[in-house]
Amino acid sequence: MHAFQPNNRRGKIRLTHTLRCAPILLLSTWCMTCATHAASVPAPYELATWRGFRACAVSYTFDDNSPNQFLMAQPMFDAKGLHATFFCIIGSLSPSQWATIESASAKGHEIGSHTLTHPDLTKLTDAQVTTEESGAKSLIESHTGKKCVSLAYPYCTVPKESITSQYYSFARSCNGSLVPSKPTDFLSIGALGPDGGMDAPSDNAASSGSWLVWLIHGIDNDAACCPIASSVLQSNLNYVAANTNKWWIETFGNVCRYIQERNASVLTVVSTGTTNITLRLTNNLDNTIFNYPITLRRPMPSGWAAAAVTQNGASVSNQVVNGNLMFDVVPNGGDIVLLKMEKAASHSK
Repeated sequence: MHAFQPNNRRGKIRLTHTLRCAPILLLSTWCMTCATHAASVPAPYELATWRGFRACAVSYTFDDNSPNQFLMAQPMFDAKGLHATFFCIIGSLSPSQWATIESASAKGHEIGSHTLTHPDLTKLTDAQVTTEESGAKSLIESHTGKKCVSLAYPYCTVPKESITSQYYSFARSCNGSLVPSKPTDFLSIGALGPDGGMDAPSDNAASSGSWLVWLIHGIDNDAACCPIASSVLQSNLNYVAANTNKWWIETFGNVCRYIQERNASVLTVVSTGTTNITLRLTNNLDNTIFNYPITLRRPMPSGWAAAAVTQNGASVSNQVVNGNLMFDVVPNGGDIVLLKMEKAASHSK
């Protein structure tokens, strides 16, 4: 593992980020549950608000690529098979720093943009904002080989979204609130810090059916803003990972993908037979970006002991939960076929 050197001096970061890192946990009380969006699918099919029909979504986002994020935090996620989002300042990284970022990306973590040099974008000209945002995106994509779809605004100040939207599909600010299941602005998704504790907000997200986006900077003795103890992060990961049927833990970009696909997709029943059913899930989104699986379920058809599920001819993982056949499929990914089986096949989820 390559060590990271901070991109900014500790004193400077603390002066500019102190207000941003305050434990402002303004937990809104939206009227939301793990309800389905039945308007887009015909009965008896249901489309999950959160993947796997879990109660809520949780994303752990880390800003400023401080050393212990990769040395200490990332292994916590790796050990549990979970993924985080690292919003990196990448204007002047060394080869070893890029190697660390590339390694994290290869393990499934999202590498998002925190711009080239971490300026307050609202104080720049349009041309300067373009350079900061587009330059960072290009560098990340060239090093990781993956699309960079997410941006975290430095200092949480939001510039002209008309510029940001040219380069990023999603962007994170930090308003100290949980995110509703239907965000109104994907270029200003809120987040909250861990200073006031992490388990209570996790519980609040689950009870309200919301999306909890964590904004984390330094870990332990990092020379970075608002460091938290690694033990606090580990304890919270242990807490939520112990009940993955309740908390869906995924990267910032993938949760954004899921929400937009869920809201835009339409399910069509192509044909229904006694031994097979063909479905088609479609939307008008850009398939090069919006290609994340979303969850459908239906009661097991009468007389079926078990079922196999394929999409475009490839096997799809599925499971039966409380008499419902549940499976994850990609919109615009080809026809979905449910096939009657005499006994359950072995599937992973």
